[in-house]
Amino acid sequence: MTGNGPGEQFDLRTLDADATSLTGYEGRFDTVLDSVLYHCLDEEQRRLYATALHRATKPGALLNLLCFSDTTVDGPPAPLRVSAENRRTTLASAGWTVTDLRQSTISVVVSPDLATQFGHTVAVDEKGRTQTPAWAVRAHRREDL
Repeated sequence: MTGNGPGEQFDLRTLDADATSLTGYEGRFDTVLDSVLYHCLDEEQRRLYATALHRATKPGALLNLLCFSDTTVDGPPAPLRVSAENRRTTLASAGWTVTDLRQSTISVVVSPDLATQFGHTVAVDEKGRTQTPAWAVRAHRREDL
């Protein structure tokens, strides 16, 4: 694959591994993209996951995460809602510095009827996708652990 700049190349990989351990991937990655995994984990799994990501990345690595947010009552049902403080605390304790944390939206293909079963009002875009509040997080790997 070609990167963004002239002559840049990058290696894109997906993993079939236990995300809470990532055994065998130590020091392997420069960048990690988590697109809606974090909020599927319970608190202990989130802690293990953040620590495993630190082990699996190289010094100076970049972590990009997208997860459901707790900022509105019309968002996803508990326990999928994640607070900004949860993100900061969990990542910091695992050796990550959050450099950007912002509100975003995830477009999901889910029946609005499913959300209303949980007592939530949902926004739907012009393509019929449910709009869910989310956190977009960028963090850098610290070397002080």
